[in-house]
Amino acid sequence: MPSKVGVFICRCSDNIASKVDVEKLAMELRQWGDVAFVETHALLCAAYGQAFLEHRLKKSHVSRVVVAACSPKDHEHTFQKCMTNAGKNRFLLQMANIREQCTWVTPRSIDAYRKSRSLIKAAIRRVQLHERLREKEIDCITDVAVVGGGIAGIEATLNAARDGRHVTLIEKTPSIGGMIARLEELAPTMECAPCMLSPRILEIEEAENIDVLTNCDIESVDGYFGNFEIQVTQRPRMVDVATCIGCDECIQVCPVETPGAFDFGMTTRKAIDVLFPGCSPNCAAVDVTTCLKTTGGDCNACVDACPVDAVDFSQEEASHMIRAGAIIMATGAQTLNPTDISQFGYGTYPDVVTHAQFARLTSNHGPTGGRVLRRDGSVPSKIVFVHCVGRSRLGYCSRYCCTAAFGLSVTALRGNDAISVVHVIQDDMCSDEPGVGLFTLLQQKNKARASNDTVVRVTDVNRINVRASQTSGNRLLLTLSEHQARFPIDADMVVLVTGTLPSSESVRLMEKLELVATKGGFVAADHLMLRPAQSSIDGIYVAGMAGGPKGFSKSVLGAKAASGDVLSRLVPGKKLTLKSMVAHTSSDVCSGCGVCLQVCPYHAVRIDPEKKDVAQVNEVLCQGCGTCVATCPSGAASARHFTEEQLNVEIAEVLRD
Repeated sequence: MPSKVGVFICRCSDNIASKVDVEKLAMELRQWGDVAFVETHALLCAAYGQAFLEHRLKKSHVSRVVVAACSPKDHEHTFQKCMTNAGKNRFLLQMANIREQCTWVTPRSIDAYRKSRSLIKAAIRRVQLHERLREKEIDCITDVAVVGGGIAGIEATLNAARDGRHVTLIEKTPSIGGMIARLEELAPTMECAPCMLSPRILEIEEAENIDVLTNCDIESVDGYFGNFEIQVTQRPRMVDVATCIGCDECIQVCPVETPGAFDFGMTTRKAIDVLFPGCSPNCAAVDVTTCLKTTGGDCNACVDACPVDAVDFSQEEASHMIRAGAIIMATGAQTLNPTDISQFGYGTYPDVVTHAQFARLTSNHGPTGGRVLRRDGSVPSKIVFVHCVGRSRLGYCSRYCCTAAFGLSVTALRGNDAISVVHVIQDDMCSDEPGVGLFTLLQQKNKARASNDTVVRVTDVNRINVRASQTSGNRLLLTLSEHQARFPIDADMVVLVTGTLPSSESVRLMEKLELVATKGGFVAADHLMLRPAQSSIDGIYVAGMAGGPKGFSKSVLGAKAASGDVLSRLVPGKKLTLKSMVAHTSSDVCSGCGVCLQVCPYHAVRIDPEKKDVAQVNEVLCQGCGTCVATCPSGAASARHFTEEQLNVEIAEVLRD
């Protein structure tokens, strides 16, 4: 026999009562056989309304309750809390939305009344079939793993570690630092990049609760939020970090030189070298792909030169198993290589460079010691920046590039009175106040040199061609295939401001973890507005450019958001409360077809070979979205609190009334 139901109707001030005669509705519902009582109230969500509801429930023997009020999104949790406080199971509550779905959208009062009555009756029928669900708790690990040692990874690491959590920072290269280590100044404020990076690296080195693993690759990630297991392989650097004193003696005697990736091929590096001056750890590493000894030769120059016997070619790969409650992906991004966009002359003319290469030319620890020079060593008199190179190929705007290019211009002009700059722009995305201020500063510096306009606007940068000038010696000539008064332009150096795409490590990890990607291939947010720092898998967060192109400040902001959410959810001594309204499968009906595995966005379903190859739902991972239930061809999957029977009786009652 169905249990009788207690009904509470809220007037919601005048939001509901202005359209629906609440007392008349209550009187009519009291005549219904399944109703134990009907109470009305002016404002149930208010403190005194909640107190009234709890008091009435404590006096009553009913266990199932319907609250007719506003949207469940607003106050279902509020009224469930009242149920718990009154000693009732909170899942034996059903709300009928008679505000947003009735009084706010129904012009005539008589229609609003009838619709409200139908929804309340439907809720009564439904709540009689509700199960007494129980919330489960599990132990969790409060340690954090951060993947990527750029500024976002560094900031996320420090933010978590300052709260006392143990953090493991995993970096693919021999040193942490990322892209910011290549820069001299940071747009738009033009602050000293090394001055911002060095103290943070020092803090990481001195922190006892931070482990840094460099030269590492992630092999696998198992588990779920609160209990991840990360298998990491650490490649040998052939130098003992604990012994090395950073004297560089090994580097000086190494006979092998190869193009240096840190300077984008504009300089060379030795087969044993440091990634950059002041790197962390401050220890050399051997490139085993170019070293004579590791490629079959018999060279021992670095071994013989090391005064502390730190060079050790007997090192082998090491495996690490890291247990963490959450993973923050800060795997960065890379700039587009414009080599195959032949119209801009990149790779053909030595003085056509990317903005990333130009940034190294402006750096004091760069190839030219901070002096902007052409490949022949001369100082350029005019530098032309071409924006949005490769944007049409990528299919999106990288946003921060304009501000970065203006910042590089300001750095280049500082102390070089002979230089002027021109920016060829299709769309200026420098929209925030600091960025506009930077552009204004650039214009002022250009005018002081009596140069022409700072900006030349074009309708399509793809119509620009860069060729060697036929009349100006070794200069370059930019031409446009449409009518533009200021073209052609002579230049001594052309800087291609290229777009940003995901790093190879981001792509590799996303495929391994089966994360949802944006159209551009970056890690997609679980919800762009509400959960921008969370990925599609609960417990795996995204920070910095791993989630898309952005500048320094937004990378730091994203890192703080990701680590802050982790700290708020993984609290020492506190267990994780699991969702009760999750999916489950019937082993008697399941055929093991695997459709649910393919559609589950949270990777919560697996086929259990020990149980006749039937699908099993991991309730820790399941978020109760119902996708598996909707696609299961055999009807083996069902969602607790949203069973087919519950939904059917609710719909049937609405149609009947």
